[in-house]
Amino acid sequence: MARPIAIFLSVLGLVASACGGAAQPSAAPSAAATTAGASAAATAAAKPGEVDAATLAKAKQEGKVVFYTSLQTDDADPLVKAFMKAYPEIKVDLNRKSSSKILTQFMTEAKAGKVLADVLETGGLDLAEPYDKGLTLAFDPPAAKDIPKEYHQLNGSFVGARLALSTFGWNTSQVKAGQEPKTWEDILDPAWKGKILIEASDWDVMQGLAKNKWGGDQAKTTDYFTKLAANKPQLIDGHTEMLAALVAGQGAIGWGLRGDTMQEQIESKKIPGGWSKGEIMLRLQGAVISKDAPHPNAAKVFVNWYVSKDGGQKTLAGIGRFPAVPGMAPAAYSGFGKTFVSGPDDAKDLPKYEKLWNELIAKK
Repeated sequence: MARPIAIFLSVLGLVASACGGAAQPSAAPSAAATTAGASAAATAAAKPGEVDAATLAKAKQEGKVVFYTSLQTDDADPLVKAFMKAYPEIKVDLNRKSSSKILTQFMTEAKAGKVLADVLETGGLDLAEPYDKGLTLAFDPPAAKDIPKEYHQLNGSFVGARLALSTFGWNTSQVKAGQEPKTWEDILDPAWKGKILIEASDWDVMQGLAKNKWGGDQAKTTDYFTKLAANKPQLIDGHTEMLAALVAGQGAIGWGLRGDTMQEQIESKKIPGGWSKGEIMLRLQGAVISKDAPHPNAAKVFVNWYVSKDGGQKTLAGIGRFPAVPGMAPAAYSGFGKTFVSGPDDAKDLPKYEKLWNELIAKK
């Protein structure tokens, strides 16, 4: 009887196994399956306007973002503090220099193959160069949905986060009320001869006017700047220096000055000045992510926060800057007549206007 009993027990074991008995343990899921499942769950957990949870988790593991910017220290510090309050796990290493110096440092490091910056933030026209050289990472921040489409440039590598206002202004101790120039053409009046201050390399303002005000009409552009040159403007290196000279009374009119910067001066120091809101050039400023960023996920979290309505945009408005999200700017930056947008996509024909500027204004 031993053989029939053995056969019976063997069959019984197979039946138990087929029915899910404990004789054979279940196989553990593969590492790939676990990773895929976690990634899918993390992505699904993302809220509107936020980066996905997987990117955020990696950013927190990286623990740092290196931020190169041309923002003034008084503006950069509040941004850094606000970001680290929102994301305490991510430290910000701030490197602040003038626009030309911070761009030069970024490009020099990239050329040497020693990329240190995760995020480069400065004027839009300056950011065209690293983009053209393939040094930026395409990134569409989820939070940028509140920012106008025309501020999205460089084929997805750039979204304008803040605006600079190119306009003209005057010293109220030299220009009587009611006699202020109302349009750019008013500055051509011979009455202003020898009384106009201009930053020495403002060919980008020339380009913005040529493209947006005169529709690229070269004849109108040349005519305007020939007449402007006839009024003998004083050339001064640097916008800060030009504004200081205007406030000091070295001239009556400041051509191409930053309206937002002058407004800050007016509010903080009660300087004798005013600026025109009739025709404003909105100069896009913002950030790009380095293609070889040492902390790419932290960079994405930072840039997304920077363009978010309740993050960087709210912080910019709170320190008196002009955020890119419509309706968030301080009250002083309202009531504009015409506005023109100038951004990094305009940089391709800038050399043409630099040449024209040097011929007509700088006399080089």
